Amino acid sequence: MFINTSHNNNYYMIPVVKGQIRKIKIRGVAGDNEGVGLIEGFPVYVKGAKEDEEVKVRIIKIHKYYATGELI
Repeated sequence: MFINTSHNNNYYMIPVVKGQIRKIKIRGVAGDNEGVGLIEGFPVYVKGAKEDEEVKVRIIKIHKYYATGELI
């Protein structure tokens, strides 16, 4: 998926798609007890994941600058 990030037609590639299942390493924890991992540099927030865990997630929503996933 390509996203237009500004008025001057700069595009970048989002490395995940909705419904995709991936294994990621949680690198930190954000507010609301959401673990944060990266897929090809793209942040993925996972509710209930803990720092330093390696988890299997399903991508449930893609935003402009990050995605959210659920533990499976």
